[in-house]
Amino acid sequence: MLHGFTQSGALFRAKTRFLETSLRKAFPANHASNAQYPAGVELVYPTAPHRLRIADVTAAFSGPVALPGPAHHHHLGAGDEEEDDSDLWAWSRKDEQTGEYVGVEASFDYLAEVLRTQGPFAGVIGFSQVAAMAAMLASLLEGAPRVSSFSAHQSSGGIAFPASIHALRHPPFKFAVAYSGFFPTDPRYAACFEPQIDTPVLHVLGSLDGVVSEQRSLRLVKACVGGDERVVYHPGGHFVPGAKPYVGALVGFVRETLRGQDKESGRAEAKGELAGEPRL
Repeated sequence: MLHGFTQSGALFRAKTRFLETSLRKAFPANHASNAQYPAGVELVYPTAPHRLRIADVTAAFSGPVALPGPAHHHHLGAGDEEEDDSDLWAWSRKDEQTGEYVGVEASFDYLAEVLRTQGPFAGVIGFSQVAAMAAMLASLLEGAPRVSSFSAHQSSGGIAFPASIHALRHPPFKFAVAYSGFFPTDPRYAACFEPQIDTPVLHVLGSLDGVVSEQRSLRLVKACVGGDERVVYHPGGHFVPGAKPYVGALVGFVRETLRGQDKESGRAEAKGELAGEPRL
């Protein structure tokens, strides 16, 4: 469960508790209908590795902010010696002058550690800024074809395939969910979307979203195989909807993707490719 810009894992959990409750009910522990995951559902809410000061958040709407290196839980910007107890975090920051998303690679390294130490995971859910990163992370776990795509794009300025992800023995996600997501325009990450992301991705968009335009969201939809068939609109703005029809859409999507890949998971387990029981 990946939170949005200026949030934290704890805050995102508080705001989306209804999703956790609904998924636990849909996939109860030790139930015949949930044989693949007998322990039920566990949602993990990591906090992004880049800490923001209140001044950084203000600057985010008026000019570029430099993110730190890969060290976790470090403040952004100058004046790090000053005390700041703000609980504001970011996975990346767009430099409006260059168009680059700064800090993404450090966040990939951090997420690789989460996958290594707390996984394997069945899927990923992201909101707003990090909905795109959720889709990108799903892309990175798709295996050799994606690694080849990164190699091909390096000659045109693309980043190298993240070594921390490459070193993992984590199976591909069975699903990803993007709430109020949008396509990242930084060309250095084009290999995440070319070819299209093959992992099933559900896109949940607010018809009154004043933060992310529908056009930007639909670019992310187009970057996913079968994306047009997996778009759900809710009559609200920039938030994760809690009304029954939209929570039901999430539960139905997760159930469909898990059932649809039971046979593939069985073959992988028989070959010893999965370590432990994936978490939802």
